[in-house]
Amino acid sequence: MQKQIFKTLCSFSPAWVVALLPSVILFVGPLGSVGQAQEDTFAAAARVLERNCVSCHAGSKPKGGLGLETLEAMVQGGESGPALVAGDLDKSILLDYVSGDEPQMPKTGKPLSADEVHALRVWIAGGAKWPEGKRLEDRHVPDAEWWSLRPLVRPGVPEVLVQGVPVQGSIKGESANGSPYKVANAIDAFVVSKLQHKRLPQSPLADRRTLVRRVSID
Repeated sequence: MQKQIFKTLCSFSPAWVVALLPSVILFVGPLGSVGQAQEDTFAAAARVLERNCVSCHAGSKPKGGLGLETLEAMVQGGESGPALVAGDLDKSILLDYVSGDEPQMPKTGKPLSADEVHALRVWIAGGAKWPEGKRLEDRHVPDAEWWSLRPLVRPGVPEVLVQGVPVQGSIKGESANGSPYKVANAIDAFVVSKLQHKRLPQSPLADRRTLVRRVSID
């Protein structure tokens, strides 16, 4: 639409272009804003779906038979029918699944925030505009409590028993001869702590020949 307008302007004389330009800018400006707004609402909704839903509702066998990778898949729906009806919030069951005090979806992880649900509602109410050829991808972000996302914390060195005497793993030197466990450093303390918990013996120290073999053979 905008390209056609400017193409038409180019066919007029320079004087006419100067005279008409202010009116054209006022007319074209709102059109650009509407298009940008539609793109923004889709981007916000797509971000919610990719981070929370697509991981389970994609591929050849999506859960519940419902795919959320494309608009066509959403409209086709799954076992419970179409996931959304563009422009109709009441008939879009996708909203029913993610809304309420105890939402049914997502099955795992935290429920969607109020802002995330609002992003979906705005997108659907605006006609569920979808860029041609666009396919959503799984961009699931694990919960912050996931082990790999937790901040690093230095654990305390466990206390272990060597010949019945509590020993802190940070000590230097080995325990007395004849002990079933030897603790020379903090790493030994962690290993021995697990061995004692599982009632397993400690492996003997490797001799020099074995150590040379280990560092020489890939």
